[in-house]
Amino acid sequence: MFSVSCGGDPAVAYDRLMRRTLLMQRMEQVLTPRELNLVRSSLGIGQPDEAA
Repeated sequence: MFSVSCGGDPAVAYDRLMRRTLLMQRMEQVLTPRELNLVRSSLGIGQPDEAA
């Protein structure tokens, strides 16, 4: 997901990845499948052309 060669801080990239992962898990716990689908499509989360 991240690379030191890109000039970014790997700790910051890892923290961002973990926050996003935890947020997605929480959304799956709280939202109904329909709500989750609406949120994902409106924000472009999990779409095939999404940049990680």
